[in-house]
Amino acid sequence: MEDVKILDEIATIKAIAHPLRIRIIEEFGGKAYTAKQIADKMKESPAKIYYHIIEMESVGILRLVRTVENSGILEKYYEPVARYFKISKELLSDDKEFKSETLKIFDNLFKNMDRDYYSYLSKIKETHEKFPKDSGISYITMHLDETKFKEFTFKLTELFHEYSKFAESDDTKEYKAGFIVFPKNQ
Repeated sequence: MEDVKILDEIATIKAIAHPLRIRIIEEFGGKAYTAKQIADKMKESPAKIYYHIIEMESVGILRLVRTVENSGILEKYYEPVARYFKISKELLSDDKEFKSETLKIFDNLFKNMDRDYYSYLSKIKETHEKFPKDSGISYITMHLDETKFKEFTFKLTELFHEYSKFAESDDTKEYKAGFIVFPKNQ
């Protein structure tokens, strides 16, 4: 698996922009799974998940890594082609179709973060637990020139990548993290 895949074609960006497909990629978590296993994790229909996996495979977002025969049934294991996906700087233009698809990706990522966070808060409310000390949220205003902005986002991205490489084990807990940096409308 590559570390980073640069999305440099509009068809690939369209394929990854779908909200369910973003969730599917998240569910892989850097491991290989069958469509059925992903469907079970997501509580979705296997046929629906299989359709989206095949669509993402056709544009190079996912790949088939192995096929295993299990009681006469062929189980196909897929994984993302990379740990991270980045949009090519060459595609960052005023092209309306590209802008529309890119905005869908950002919108769906934000909706997924929102859904996961509110699901987490609902569990706390249901169990009447105190708010855990092992979670946090920040919302700040910064004043940066273009150079400092690029430096900040680069360092933050590197930090996210560094900490996301740790393997799942019995003594770890899964955490969700995301960041959004945008200029304030003036």
